[in-house]
Amino acid sequence: MCISAFVSSPVSASPITISEAVHRATDVGPAVVQARGAVSAAQARARLAGLRLNPEVGLAVEGFGGTGEYRGIRQSETTLSISQRFELGGKRTARRDVAEAELRGAQIRLLQAKTEATSSATSRFAELSVARDRLALAMSSEARARDLARIVRLLVEAGREPPLRALRAQAAAAEVEAARRAAEATLLQAGSALASVLGQGETQVEAEGPYELAPQEMLNSQAMTPSRLTVTPSFPIQLALAERDAARARLRLEQAGAIPDVTGDFGIRRIESSRDLALVAGISVPIPLANNNRNAVQAARIEAELAEARLTQAQREDTRLVRDARIGLTAANARVVALELSGLREAREAVRLAEIGYRAGKFSLLELLDAQSALNQVESSLLDAKLARAQAAATLAKVTAR
Repeated sequence: MCISAFVSSPVSASPITISEAVHRATDVGPAVVQARGAVSAAQARARLAGLRLNPEVGLAVEGFGGTGEYRGIRQSETTLSISQRFELGGKRTARRDVAEAELRGAQIRLLQAKTEATSSATSRFAELSVARDRLALAMSSEARARDLARIVRLLVEAGREPPLRALRAQAAAAEVEAARRAAEATLLQAGSALASVLGQGETQVEAEGPYELAPQEMLNSQAMTPSRLTVTPSFPIQLALAERDAARARLRLEQAGAIPDVTGDFGIRRIESSRDLALVAGISVPIPLANNNRNAVQAARIEAELAEARLTQAQREDTRLVRDARIGLTAANARVVALELSGLREAREAVRLAEIGYRAGKFSLLELLDAQSALNQVESSLLDAKLARAQAAATLAKVTAR
């Protein structure tokens, strides 16, 4: 039975598997596209940072348009010169180090964005799949409730049940109908949420196939061992390292900025009165009286210290996140196993016996309704547990990504 056929939607839903959702999210997801653009911009800045300063060409005319013998251009002197500023103190090297560290940070953010997109896609896919299963459960519960209401009505007409029992059965049917309508709305919302993660705007998507990425295998994976996690830093730690390197490079750049650069000039001067040519050369150095870059160096040093603190915090936080994620997945998996092995089986058996007993006149309608309500609750709890397990698995995959 196609669930989407019962849900009114302004657009048709396109089926998608979890692997397709992850691929699309990591390829054309909005956050990934932005991070990829940031990498391209950082690459351009890195290329620019490694270039030398451009020379300057100057043309100067002196001693013309005045009075007396300086009237006209007969006594003028024309100088064509070229000047080049030479950076001292390792400014270009420091500037290149800053750009390269920023590029590494942008590349790590791209990997982070892909990891986040994978986690979001798997979580949203699980939400959509569970919403689909919840709607199927609501429809099944509604069918059982309506069938029971029909049986009670016949028993009331036959005088075997008081009229009040028919009203109680109808109320129960109306209650599960409301739950079914709520499940339909949740399904539409979950489809839109997944489409948004995939960068598809208002397009509706429909989950197809399983929605869990083998949580038990994740728990047993060698990639989760402490030694492996210690050897390869997580993306947050890698990013903190890149930001620390960039902050150190900025400090070196500001320290180099305190060293004045030298500008050299060389040119040819033409003297109009004698038609002679002469070489001119000069050198200029700024005098750091008003600004010796001391404040900029102090600010850069503080930023470098803050970057070190953020690195230490990221290292501590990484250990906690991995530990909490593993504990969360273990607990979620245990809940699913418990509900599947005992809770669901016992609730279904209770409903079966209650239905037999009710038809035989041994159980009351209230006892049957209680058994059906308990089954609905267990089935709903199992869906919640499976969703929590899928989201916990996605979280563990995100915090252990390397």
